[in-house]
Amino acid sequence: MTSAVSSTASEHRLPRLPADTTSFVGRRNELAELRRMLTESRMVTLTGVGGVGKTRLATRLATVVRRAFPDGVWVIELAEVEKPELLAATVMEALEIRDHSHRPSADVLVEHLRDKHMLVVLDNCEQLHDECAVLAERLLRSASHLRILATSRHVLGVAGEQTLPVPPLSLNSLDPRGTARPPPMSEAVRRSPTAPGRRSPTSPSPTPTGWRWNGSAGGWTGSRSPSSWRRCGSGCCRWTSCSTGSTIASGC
Repeated sequence: MTSAVSSTASEHRLPRLPADTTSFVGRRNELAELRRMLTESRMVTLTGVGGVGKTRLATRLATVVRRAFPDGVWVIELAEVEKPELLAATVMEALEIRDHSHRPSADVLVEHLRDKHMLVVLDNCEQLHDECAVLAERLLRSASHLRILATSRHVLGVAGEQTLPVPPLSLNSLDPRGTARPPPMSEAVRRSPTAPGRRSPTSPSPTPTGWRWNGSAGGWTGSRSPSSWRRCGSGCCRWTSCSTGSTIASGC
């Protein structure tokens, strides 16, 4: 008898992804290379020591490419999964698959993903390294439009897998306190009458001494000026005056 399998996955074209809570700095080269690799291979693994930023890079890539996958991008956190027999069930739950049969979870996954155009991010595979490799390889064999991005301390060894080592951030991208260095202003911005530290024809702008770089917030903050500015946008560096609403941009 054919089992009854239901899912809300197809209804969620753009599933919720982990929100960025800090500025994304220092990984533009890796992000570009990762995106290129994912267009060439259906299995890509980010490797590196714990805490180096693999998860952050993977979720950033997922956010960038998610509209290219009609059935969505799904980030599946595996750090808390310790028992191998729970791996496939955890993936099913993350994909919002509801199965009313008694078949093995891996079989249900194969059936559900067979025709899906989807990116699945398997995050923190190191605890169940071998089991993740076996499951990923089986899913890729059965679902020709599926792509998998994994993060692990070690290569999974899946057929056709490409790997991208994630090194620690270079000290060149950090200031002496270990936070991100401020992005340089472009020449056009430095000469702009509304640039930080210069006077605007419509309102006074902050003096250079009233500015500081806030690495955790990922931007410049005017600490003492009555006409404060704030950094906005996640692409090129842009500042908006809270009092006048005017916007300036610097180099990326």
